Amino acid sequence: MKKFTFAIILMLCSIFVSAQDTITLNNGVYRIDTLAFYPIGPGSTYTALQLTRTTGGLLHVYFSKVCRTNPYISFEVTVGRDSILLGETVSSQANRHSKPGHRLFTGTNGDFYNTSGDVGLPTSATVCNGEFAYSPNNSRNVMAFDENNMPMLADRITFTGTAVKGEHSYPASHVNYNRLSDQLVIYNRYQGRSTKTNIYGNEATMVPCNGEVWNTTGTIHCVVTGVNLAAGNTPIPDGGVVLSGHGAAADFVATLAAGDTVTISMATILDGDTINVSNSLGGDIRPFMLYNGVVETNIDNIWNENHPRTGFGYSQSGDTVIMCVVDGRGVSMGCTTYTLAEIMQSGGAYAAINLDGGGSSTHYVAPFGAMNRTSDGPERSVSNALFAVNTAPDNDTIAAIAPYYPNVYLPKYGMCAPRIMGYNKYGA
Repeated sequence: MKKFTFAIILMLCSIFVSAQDTITLNNGVYRIDTLAFYPIGPGSTYTALQLTRTTGGLLHVYFSKVCRTNPYISFEVTVGRDSILLGETVSSQANRHSKPGHRLFTGTNGDFYNTSGDVGLPTSATVCNGEFAYSPNNSRNVMAFDENNMPMLADRITFTGTAVKGEHSYPASHVNYNRLSDQLVIYNRYQGRSTKTNIYGNEATMVPCNGEVWNTTGTIHCVVTGVNLAAGNTPIPDGGVVLSGHGAAADFVATLAAGDTVTISMATILDGDTINVSNSLGGDIRPFMLYNGVVETNIDNIWNENHPRTGFGYSQSGDTVIMCVVDGRGVSMGCTTYTLAEIMQSGGAYAAINLDGGGSSTHYVAPFGAMNRTSDGPERSVSNALFAVNTAPDNDTIAAIAPYYPNVYLPKYGMCAPRIMGYNKYGA
């Protein structure tokens, strides 16, 4: 996407007035004003709305809608500073992971996370490009994409794993974070540079054989590159893992030696179905706010306070992915998850999950950064984020243009400098 500015003399300008409509939500009737609408990537659009309630108050709403079936679209979950125990702003995560032919062009903040103790640790499972960044087997719900980028929601995601060497095997309890009694834990790059474990265990470093790649469901063969007995905080090899064992699991690790081949089998289960998940992050502990076209209205299952909100959803076919942020704690009054679900449903969502809100709520569009007014002021560092990715080749040739603002208000006897967006042949 390219930015252009043109000064246009008043007498040569046309005045554009957007059509106004209304929407009825559970807490009132709102007039809809479209503040911005334009393409942001292949098959993708950004919309900013102001919803003004007839009884007073307003909402600022931000949508990105992404065509999942476009050949140049993929999706990616990132974690702050590539570590589950740190944090980073959404804009910084997008910029850091973007490169030619791989541009993270729109996205939002993701999961809830610890704000004390192990700051940044997400509350639910996180999967980044086929690798578990964190795999707690808890009951929090999640959004996910399978290996074909099909979006889905699940009440629960469960990780199982096993490490096998010859006739010896041991189950893996989880990926990353703390190793407890008799546990075998798989540590990868999302734990950080090292395992952060104590000395009361054994650890083995290993890397995939023959160019094999990690998946959340499947089998991968690894060659052992080193074994540390009664040692902790082992450095994690690039592209590889550390098997860290305590107690009985430490005995299994002690059977390994450099040059051995270890088979690691993993399975990811979403609500009873084994799925090769490519990317995933968590939501809240309540039922989905929108599922199978039905908005959750049970008061016991609603976050019933008005706050900034972030939602992820998709159309009935799964072909359109919808990201939404509603501002709050300022001019925009914020909303409940009930209202957020209705807003997302009005935007075409058939299913939607509530992600972390409040000061974390961030709606990102490249090249601008945060499009909403984050309620803390500056963007907050968050645990993880979800992005749509443009995989088309970089191209600077302008093939189409579109106005940045749908409405142009001209000063009397003055001049206007509207912003015009330029797009290449891939819609970027």
